[in-house]
Amino acid sequence: MAHVGVKQSALRLHAMFSAYSWEKLPPLQGEKPSISDTWTSCVLRSPERQTAIAAAQKSPKVCLLAIVLAVLLLALLIALFFGKLRIAGYLLQPTLPCDGRDKECVMARETLNALPETCRKYIHSLSIRYDEPGLGGFTDTYGNVWLAGDVQPDEFRALFIHECGHITDFFALTGTPRGQTTPFTVRTMSTFADDLSLGFYTLSWVNPSTKKPAARNGDFVSMYAQLNVIEDFAETYTYYVLQRDAFEQRMKRNRTLKKKYEFMRKLFPTGLSLAHGESWNGNIPEVATGLHYEWQRGISARQ
Repeated sequence: MAHVGVKQSALRLHAMFSAYSWEKLPPLQGEKPSISDTWTSCVLRSPERQTAIAAAQKSPKVCLLAIVLAVLLLALLIALFFGKLRIAGYLLQPTLPCDGRDKECVMARETLNALPETCRKYIHSLSIRYDEPGLGGFTDTYGNVWLAGDVQPDEFRALFIHECGHITDFFALTGTPRGQTTPFTVRTMSTFADDLSLGFYTLSWVNPSTKKPAARNGDFVSMYAQLNVIEDFAETYTYYVLQRDAFEQRMKRNRTLKKKYEFMRKLFPTGLSLAHGESWNGNIPEVATGLHYEWQRGISARQ
């Protein structure tokens, strides 16, 4: 959208400078000025004058280019000064190069390649911040992901997987406007009756922030998963990827967890385990992203 705005502004500047150049041209010899030849008018009275104006327009084009470059440079300086964003790489395709100096970017690309295609297909961009402790991660409704870069590598990967859970939920499992709306309006996005995410949402929730009266702590993979329905989805997604063994142990004792496990299993058709996590110790973790695991290099859920 930013590029469109710059283009529109450039066109307006071009029109302004063109009009100025035209009116500054004096009448040709033997031609009488017309009342319509004013500051804001482009009405020409002779072919000769049209030729003269076409020649005069070459100079404003150079000025226009300089103005556009200046605007772009100013926008870049503002972004660097205020946003302090360090763009680690765009992950629209897994083969796009990352800056080798950013180990987090390399790790994100490796993780993206290992996860199911749904995340790789719908993620738009990844921005890594190194100046905001406690940021964790965030995914907007356009598929842009922000992550904290000042965390340990295992936590960084887990945070990225958590955000891929949001990407899968928001974009890969969406319904169509032809279906009826449901109480599950996530942020500003409506959830329609044919939305595949409803198969997960309705296991523990009556709306995005209200749990079913019969829901228990043990129905959730972590305490953070109880915050709302979208965090329940993303935490369960992360738990399935990184803590599969513990998940399988817990689902044998809890019917709701078993249904959540089966829902996630369908998102990973190969059934391959991407990591080995901790054994179930009987306690519900605070967050799934904070648990220890060992990543299995070279394994892909899309094999």
